[in-house]
Amino acid sequence: MIASGLFKPSLLCLIKGLRPPLPLNIIGNACSFFVTSTRTEDDMKLSNSVAVLRKSKEQLRGKLKNVTQSDIFFKVVELTKQGAELVENVNKDDVYKCSSLCNFGLYNMDFGWGC
Repeated sequence: MIASGLFKPSLLCLIKGLRPPLPLNIIGNACSFFVTSTRTEDDMKLSNSVAVLRKSKEQLRGKLKNVTQSDIFFKVVELTKQGAELVENVNKDDVYKCSSLCNFGLYNMDFGWGC
């Protein structure tokens, strides 16, 4: 940590709710995550971290852009497995996980169960 005078590589996993442009009733509320890592102290600057997270989010949207409604679940599972493997392969890095539940609409979830 910079406060202690020591720098240690770290990994940030950001849970991303897949909101529009996907149809709202695709499979309830699908979500996935994307990862960014810091290898230098310069990587930890807020402007650099935000730029990397935005790029990662756009890449995630690009991967899901042309996925059909019937295949979205399988694609999200595949991407989640890839992300989990990346996190597992981190040797001694600190891993930070966070999610944004702002406006998540927990009371309005539609799981498609016909209730």
